[in-house]
Amino acid sequence: MPILKLSCAKHPDAQARDRLIRRLTDVLIEELGVPPESVNVLIELVDPQYWGVAGESLRTKFDREGS
Repeated sequence: MPILKLSCAKHPDAQARDRLIRRLTDVLIEELGVPPESVNVLIELVDPQYWGVAGESLRTKFDREGS
């Protein structure tokens, strides 16, 4: 039973989340040869202020870039 966990600081809308789940499931089915009902995809939405890259929060980076 594969479990794929995707952490996102930019929060995809409902349609994008559905596409991600569908496409990531398809990849695991194809690459691991597992049945669809065994695939679990978890999308974790992380507040950018709690995610740091290169010594700064993503919130600071997004604000600077206008994202």
